[in-house]
This record gives sequence, structure tokens and C-alpha cells, in this order.
Amino acid sequence: MAYLARTLKVQGVVVVAIPDVPGKAGQPPRYGARQFEMFAPIPTNFLNYVRTVSVVRDGSRWRFDVNGTVQDFEDIEAYKRRRIADRLSATMLADYAAALGLRPFDQNFFSGPSVLVRNSATPPPDAVVSSLRDAQKRAGIVPAK
Repeated sequence: MAYLARTLKVQGVVVVAIPDVPGKAGQPPRYGARQFEMFAPIPTNFLNYVRTVSVVRDGSRWRFDVNGTVQDFEDIEAYKRRRIADRLSATMLADYAAALGLRPFDQNFFSGPSVLVRNSATPPPDAVVSSLRDAQKRAGIVPAK
């Protein structure tokens, strides 16, 4: 997204919401993450990041990171919560995106137009290349209908 924001001369936003799922019989856990990232079309203090807020489960522990310029819509009091995983909730992600006119968790929001971005690089021989449906199945993700 950082590259696209610079190249297309637009602001960019990344919203990540991965549920934390414990491992089951013979399957590894899927570590959870919630991230909000804003990018500028111009260089900033660090590359072209404007703001990043994230809670990520890194093995057995959650990690909280926040960098960049605080935005008016942020709930900065939430960042003081005792439980790290509670410092950035899925609801907060939706609220932050909505403040920018985005609804990433609403399937009707993505009605088009769309752009398919392809990477012409050849993946290494040991890379796993799969469709979105196959990747979701492998990760135990059941898409909403």
C-alpha cells in the first residue's frame, strides 16, 4: 500500500483483522492481529507512513505498537487498557475506517470499480501459491456469506 499511495499520488489505508484461533488437534494456532495503517502520497518522517496502530499476537504474547501522527478520530484512551489485545478492537478498526469514509467489513462497500494488481516476480520453488479460497481453507477461515 505504501508503494501504491506514492505511485498513484493518493492516501492509502490498510485494515487488518485476523481472529486469534488456538491450535486444534494437529493444527497450529492462527495468531491474531488487528492493524490500522495510513499512508501519504508523499514522504513522511518514516517512508510515507502517516499513522500505524496495531495489536499483534507474536507467539504466546500480544504486542502493541503505535507510531506517527495521532488522528482526531482515534480513541487514545483505549491504548492504556491493561490487556494489550483490548487496546485496538475490531470495532475500533471499523470506527477508524468509517471516519475516513471506508467500510472494510461491509461486503456491499466493495462494489467496484476494482483493480487487480499482479506481481510479475517468479515465486521461489518452495513458495506456496494458492487461490484465496484455498488459502482461507488452509487457514481455517470461513468467509461470511
